[in-house]
Amino acid sequence: MSSKQTATETENNDSEKKSSVKESNKKKKETTKKETVNKSSKKKIGYIGQLVKKGDLIKLDLLGKTVPTATDKTTVTFQVSNEEDAKKLPNYDPEKSHLYTPELVLVGEKSGVIFDKLGEMLASGELKYGDEKTVVLDPKDAFGERDPKNIEKMSYKKFMAIAKDKPRLGMEFRNEKTGKTGTVITVDQGRIRVDFNHPLAGRKVEYRLKPLERIDEFEDKVFAYISRRIPGVEEDKFKLDYNKSENKLDIGTPDFFGLQQNIGMTEFYVAYDLQNNLDIDTVNFIHSYKKPKAHDHDHDHEEKVELGKDEKLAEEIAKEETKPKKTAKKKSTSSKSESMKISKSKKSTKKTTSSK
Repeated sequence: MSSKQTATETENNDSEKKSSVKESNKKKKETTKKETVNKSSKKKIGYIGQLVKKGDLIKLDLLGKTVPTATDKTTVTFQVSNEEDAKKLPNYDPEKSHLYTPELVLVGEKSGVIFDKLGEMLASGELKYGDEKTVVLDPKDAFGERDPKNIEKMSYKKFMAIAKDKPRLGMEFRNEKTGKTGTVITVDQGRIRVDFNHPLAGRKVEYRLKPLERIDEFEDKVFAYISRRIPGVEEDKFKLDYNKSENKLDIGTPDFFGLQQNIGMTEFYVAYDLQNNLDIDTVNFIHSYKKPKAHDHDHDHEEKVELGKDEKLAEEIAKEETKPKKTAKKKSTSSKSESMKISKSKKSTKKTTSSK
């Protein structure tokens, strides 16, 4: 056998192997594709085409806008739940795209998310998942009729005492004592008129609604209520531990989550939703603060915080860690240095917020 024949046979064998590998990969891709299609189809079979009924927790696509009239031909879009509709608006902000998500609605329950008339329509058993319907609501079923009694006259002196600012047509006015918010509609010779009616009061509104899907699994429901209060949340960052016998749910949160502004109020509303809609007795939020990782440098240097989701917060802590220490003259330790010692503790600190 010549070396040329051996080389040719080797090339043929390599060619056959490559062809075999390609066929194998092709079959794998086709199998994966079939599995994906089957999974997708299986998911849709659960709700698409079925009737929406009372008690369903659903994701609802909504587009709400005012109906033009003979006296007011403007159209005001006031509710958008998907990015495609949002992109058509003049004030669309791409950085806030995560806010345009379907509304979470428990069918048959009054939650303030949608008008009662729309809730009644969903609970009537006449609408199917995947169906799109357009409905027009009268003012009384939407933002209410305009009431002349809600237009208040006040002096310039009184206005300035409350608003701390000069009156201008169209400016928002809020009375902290009464909690009422209105709009300045006239400024004339030291007399101001403020309209405390809703800006869209007296207007008919048109809704396009489409039930997208039903949420059935317990964990999916929990994450849906979390996402409702914290738009753009990453589900895999939260760890759920439900104790059925005690009817208690522990929610482990991402690093530094507990230091976000107004997070206490946000957690309260999440707990409220879970307790009232899923009948959970106790909801605990567990916050973890891990010790910052040290540099690999040989020289003496303070630890650097590993940046996570909240980079600004981590940077602030990192700056605090790298500040030079002051030598105490009389007192051996100060409250600040004690705080630094705590932050350098080897153990992870946990904070639990409980709602019962």
